Amino acid sequence: MPSDTQEGLISAARRLMLRQGYSATGINDICREAGVSKGAFYHLFPSKEALAVEALRSFHRRGVDELRSIDVSDAPPADRLPLFVERLAGRADVLWEEGCLIGGLATEMALESDDLQQQVALLFDQLEAMVARLAEPYVKSLPKSGLRASSIAQDLLAFIEGTIVLSRAHRDPGRLRAALERYASSLRRLRRH
Repeated sequence: MPSDTQEGLISAARRLMLRQGYSATGINDICREAGVSKGAFYHLFPSKEALAVEALRSFHRRGVDELRSIDVSDAPPADRLPLFVERLAGRADVLWEEGCLIGGLATEMALESDDLQQQVALLFDQLEAMVARLAEPYVKSLPKSGLRASSIAQDLLAFIEGTIVLSRAHRDPGRLRAALERYASSLRRLRRH
């Protein structure tokens, strides 16, 4: 279990890196935000990169908890994926406001840091597996589509990441909400054909 100081540094890094990116976030900034000394930082983390990995994991855990809180158990299994996306649209403001640290660091640092690239890939793979499990009954309900649950999961994650970027570029969370609603409608239409 992380100490309060360690958790404070992880939370500070997560907030700052979400707001301004990895490169623009210095160790001094993180320490100031967390209210700890630089010595305490280096006692707990060998580098900013090591802290960024922990911030990614923390962001991922919080995101998974948020996704798991979207209850679609009231729908038949084949209808759960579109309903999940629709209910996710209802949380678009939160997705837009924070953005995605995993996607942000993938864009900013994956080509420069093997450790961060591997962590980002692992976390995206875990999210993909989670969505693929939800997509399995949906895929089985499709008439001879040839689609795989993993493909749908990859496409949905790419769609969400790209739409977050576009909606943040326009400073309009409504774009994200509308795009997710259209995606849910597309999933429903695909089942009817």
